[in-house]
Amino acid sequence: MDSSTFQFPVIAPLIARHAEDAAFYWSQLDRAGFSPQFGFERLQHFNRLQDAHLEGLKVAGPNGWAPALRALERWRKSGEAFVCALLAMHSGDHTRLDTVLAVVRQRPDELLRGLVSAMAWAGDQSDEVIRLWSDPKADPVAQVAALRAAALRGPAAVVHLASPLATCFSSPTLHVRAAACRAAGVAENAAIAPSLIAALEDVELAVRAEAAIALATMGHDEHALS
Repeated sequence: MDSSTFQFPVIAPLIARHAEDAAFYWSQLDRAGFSPQFGFERLQHFNRLQDAHLEGLKVAGPNGWAPALRALERWRKSGEAFVCALLAMHSGDHTRLDTVLAVVRQRPDELLRGLVSAMAWAGDQSDEVIRLWSDPKADPVAQVAALRAAALRGPAAVVHLASPLATCFSSPTLHVRAAACRAAGVAENAAIAPSLIAALEDVELAVRAEAAIALATMGHDEHALS
């Protein structure tokens, strides 16, 4: 038998288990920051298990996407959103990301955290997604995801935003304005400070709070505490 042409059989239940457990361990890690019961060793253990299940899905290739998407559509939880978004970016298939975004858009308060986490986890692989989704004409949920992911990744990701960060402060969507403030806090761009100071007068408390935090991060305590 020619080993170069041998195809390993697809074990569907095993792949589905990888998808379920990867989402489960993401949820455990996400909650760990708010619980005194999780020590460093336990976090490392969960992280290793999550990595193993994610690797199993990546090795499965196209066969890993379908069960992950089914789990997201069934459970509609942040952990499943994380897994699907990460697989979509790994594949480079933007239609898959659009599929994930469509589900997240239905319940952004519950699912956006997982999507943003995947974009931050993916590192440089999310640069193109950040550029596309941060376009002012993009869906507001996509813009928020891009801005929050950029805020988590730092200046190296902020430079991939589709337009100057200051333009996001005029968005009609309060969540976009708040996310823009968060990204501005890590942008290492002193020129953005006037936009943040102006955001302290925003009609929405969430925007004012993010602006104050960003200004404090940048060392403008006199404005942040005013």
